[in-house]
Amino acid sequence: MLYIQLMDGVSTESEEVAPYVVLDRDADSRVLGIEIEDASQYMKSSKQETHKNQESVMFNIATITPNKMVQLPGEIAARLLPTDRFIVWLEGDTLHLKRLASSPLKQVEDAPDDEPMTLDEINEIVHHVRRQSHHRSVE
Repeated sequence: MLYIQLMDGVSTESEEVAPYVVLDRDADSRVLGIEIEDASQYMKSSKQETHKNQESVMFNIATITPNKMVQLPGEIAARLLPTDRFIVWLEGDTLHLKRLASSPLKQVEDAPDDEPMTLDEINEIVHHVRRQSHHRSVE
């Protein structure tokens, strides 16, 4: 369990705001602290993911809307594009979203017809594909 104390006081009420996330409140309904059950399990896997990908890991709460759509927190949604596609799977009580890598050829498709790509741009796409291919063969 991870407990984050925000202020001193006596807890008079606890409210589960999401699975495994509980807010402790005082008599004036001020949030005194946040309890996250099994946090070490999440932090361990996120540290491994951070080390592996060298990217920052965010934890936040997503919700399901009444019409069964996943609503992502704003700071996470801001890092995504409307054209992004994901593979989704459920493992126990964990929902995973993995962004699918877009094809480098998408850059070629999206290039305006009246502005041909430069040789440098084409060269960069070719190098990118070769780096990806080499990276996969090393794994």
